[in-house]
Amino acid sequence: MKLKTFGGLALVVETGPVRGAGTQRRRLALLALLDWAGDRGMTREKILGYLWPESDSEKARRVLNQAIYTLRRDLGADDLFTGSHEIRLNPERLWSDRGEFCQRYRSGDLEGAVALYQGPYLDGFYLPEAPEFERWTETTRATLAQEYAEALERLARGAGERGDLRAAVGWWRKLANAEPLSSRVALGLMQSLAAAGDMAGALQCFRVHEELVRQELEAPPDRDVVAFAEGLRRGRAQLTGRPAGRTDPAPPSGLPPPPAAPIPPSRTPSTRVPAPEPKARNPVPEPGLSEITDEYARPRPAPEPASAPSAGAREPLASPASIPPKSAASPRRRLALRWLAGAGAAVVLLGLGLGGRFRRAPAATGSPTVAVGWIVDFTGDSAGLARALREMLATNLTRARGVQVVSTARLYELMGPLGGASDSAARVVAAARQAGAAELVDGALYRVQSRYLLDLRRTDLATGRLRASYRVEGESSLRLADSGAAALAQGLGGEPPGAPPGGPETRSVVAYRLYEQGLREYFAGRPESAASLFDAALREDSSFAMAAFYRALTVPVSGGDGVSQRLAALGQVVRLAVNAPDRDRLVILGRYYLESSDPRAAAVAETLTVRYPAEVEGYNLLSNALLLRGDFAPAIAALQRVIAMDSATLRKDPRRPDSPARCLACEAAGNLAWVYRVLDSTAAAERVAREWTRVQPGSPSAWGTLAMVLQAQGRWEEALAAENAVAALSPQPSRAVNRAITLFLAGRFDEADALLQEFVRIYPVHTSGTLWWAVRSLRMQGRLREALEAALRLRRLAPQPPRRDAAPYEALMQGAVLYEMGRFREAAALFDSISRHLRPGDMPEPRYYRNLAWTQTLRASALAAAGDTALLPRIADSVEGWAARTGLGRDHRLPHHVRGLILVARGRLPEAEAAFRRALLAPAGGYTRTNVQLAQVLLAQGRPLEAARIARAPLWNSFDGPESYVTPTELCELTALAFDAAGLRDSAAAYYRRVVTNWRRADPELVPRRERAALRLRALEASR
Repeated sequence: MKLKTFGGLALVVETGPVRGAGTQRRRLALLALLDWAGDRGMTREKILGYLWPESDSEKARRVLNQAIYTLRRDLGADDLFTGSHEIRLNPERLWSDRGEFCQRYRSGDLEGAVALYQGPYLDGFYLPEAPEFERWTETTRATLAQEYAEALERLARGAGERGDLRAAVGWWRKLANAEPLSSRVALGLMQSLAAAGDMAGALQCFRVHEELVRQELEAPPDRDVVAFAEGLRRGRAQLTGRPAGRTDPAPPSGLPPPPAAPIPPSRTPSTRVPAPEPKARNPVPEPGLSEITDEYARPRPAPEPASAPSAGAREPLASPASIPPKSAASPRRRLALRWLAGAGAAVVLLGLGLGGRFRRAPAATGSPTVAVGWIVDFTGDSAGLARALREMLATNLTRARGVQVVSTARLYELMGPLGGASDSAARVVAAARQAGAAELVDGALYRVQSRYLLDLRRTDLATGRLRASYRVEGESSLRLADSGAAALAQGLGGEPPGAPPGGPETRSVVAYRLYEQGLREYFAGRPESAASLFDAALREDSSFAMAAFYRALTVPVSGGDGVSQRLAALGQVVRLAVNAPDRDRLVILGRYYLESSDPRAAAVAETLTVRYPAEVEGYNLLSNALLLRGDFAPAIAALQRVIAMDSATLRKDPRRPDSPARCLACEAAGNLAWVYRVLDSTAAAERVAREWTRVQPGSPSAWGTLAMVLQAQGRWEEALAAENAVAALSPQPSRAVNRAITLFLAGRFDEADALLQEFVRIYPVHTSGTLWWAVRSLRMQGRLREALEAALRLRRLAPQPPRRDAAPYEALMQGAVLYEMGRFREAAALFDSISRHLRPGDMPEPRYYRNLAWTQTLRASALAAAGDTALLPRIADSVEGWAARTGLGRDHRLPHHVRGLILVARGRLPEAEAAFRRALLAPAGGYTRTNVQLAQVLLAQGRPLEAARIARAPLWNSFDGPESYVTPTELCELTALAFDAAGLRDSAAAYYRRVVTNWRRADPELVPRRERAALRLRALEASR
């Protein structure tokens, strides 16, 4: 029997396709999973999680047993499966093209491997209600496509190096068919054609590529492709018989050539990565290679060019307006990102969504979207009945199919602190428009003897025209809310509100009133007052889910204890969500899953966006869940949607008293800049940050984001100027830490230390947080003995874990210092101890397993550095199991890192390279030791330019995460060695200079390395 997975999923025998069980989707999916697991097999629990995640455990086990029995029977193969707890496929009974492809790829039979690849893995195969299986399919599909592209490129390069130009052209053509918009592949094909003497074919290839890029991306081709084509036309091309690769000369302006390393799908940094010299500050991102198909990721208008920078601006600037803007030299074009983390080249076109102006999202089509405004109270009742009735109407309307309702919380969010002021009726109209509502419902409440009368009207927000009016009556406000919602739903063309599955959320009018008042306080930026009102509402009705939800959000998260307390509070709310309306239930679940790193977060958020497209909170949750999962392309699309939907809030000056307490578009802009940095595209990140500061010049967050982007590019004075702007707008003491970080990275350690010491002297409560940064600074300077003392102080300040044989999580810094001192076994033991300090009940399971996966990966790294790989296979399998239970994409990459360490120890460098590429979530995000290991493997294989780019990428991220595992100085040293080996002297000298500066007071053990860097720096400077 043969399992065919490339281009689809089918089971065939010698006589043709099978029938019966072998055609049913979940049984085919079971075979695909077990085929992928190979000799390791897969536990029954993991299979159930992939294929029957929503089913009762016992029922799912029975279904799995039935599937195994039926497959054996219908296929006539009693020995098709082996094992009891861990199930495996018998390879003697079932052959798969995927297994054969992987075996040939790993053994070096690249021609045999590419011959088996007949299309994307499991293309078109879909399994409903199995999100984990879908995610596994996407990941595996991307990995196999990556290996296919890498195999083609290696075949093409190998043929070119052997002088077999015809074969080289053939392989490049095959790769170009797979990636028709890749400038790197197009250049390789053009060079191969030219080397074979086919100048006309090379020029024709350029014309086709140019037309495709212009049609698909509305951007010009890459400059190197254009330059080579011009050289061919003038007859001055350098024909070496080798396709684009490591021997290409550097392009003008001292920039390295386009990367020779293949690039996997959906990740896109800029093609040109400048050395940290003033001339190369603003590289222009390369156009991408394929469009996102997501509805909200369609290309947007290109950004307007910004004004030119002030040359030589060095002094700290006193006001935001004086910070030099981005250069206007960048052409108007859509921005593309490229992910530099592995083989295969597929890039995603992404509209920046921040260029030129922030746009409002288009109005939702289909179901009408309404907002419920004020109900004027003429009853003389001082209990706030009308306000409660407004919230009850909005809640009931969410249960009416065919009607979209803007939540009261969203209206208050847009109305800001003046939500309860005398002019609030006008403000609610403005807020309803900003929220995307087409109609406003408002009305008046009367009392006639023992009965209430409620007059309601629907007003068109675009024209102000009255659309319809209704009158309902009843003995209670609850009856009024039910009757009013039913009348409105019918008038809007929807169905009457259905009964909630667990009964009404609350029947207490007082609880509704207190909840509504709490919302006003919460979105006015007064969380303490809001918490008191939500507590009062819960005293009236302890099962009121939304009151409990917003009460949980008032819990501050300024430290680890705060995070745990909020998660515990949200966990209790989840149990109440059964009584909440569908929209509120999804919001509650989405927020809890997101904050607990649960893999279900993205699925819940996506459901929220589909069912309630007018709610920006759904896209906000979705973007954050996708970012955590590492799905950067759709995350960027969702972030752009948030910015478009909340653009009116973004335009408001945060310094004004009527500014909303929360700006979702601002949060999205900050996340967008962050993800571009992670994807190694600082030019894109800077463009986002500068546009944000232009639209909202009074925002400390905007200037803080710009400061981090400038910091990542090594533009220290400009970054400090942006920090000064933040301090002027928001004079908070904690900004001293941000300024100190910039000074650390600039090598001005004495100034940074003085800032932190003064900060701790004035605010001793922040001693622990300041010590965290002090340890990083000392590690960066190579003062490891002092760093170890500071790390021990930090550990002593931490709450001690309940188990005596465990170290607190704060001991991570101590482990990092021990690793850098070469005390690898001590570091491994400490990381293992940290793994034991947490127990499953201490936090939500996904966060617990996330901590296990990371600390054990750190342990594996230390053991490998000590030369001990005996435990690594077991650790890798354990990490894989733990990571599968979390929602963080970088967690799922960790097992590949551990297996890469094993392969390095065995001297199997090509396989180790493939493993480390799989371990990279993004060039500048994830576990930074993966960058170091991959760069070292590439150097050992004679590919220094690729090594330099991989080693340098984390330096362009923030100082917060990656440098927990590797210091910037170590990354600079490795980057300098790689650039030096590649012959790029200026770039190498720039990084050697940073090593020499940072380690000027290093411990004696590091002095020889510093002297080697200084010696090489002098040699490079003398050769200019």
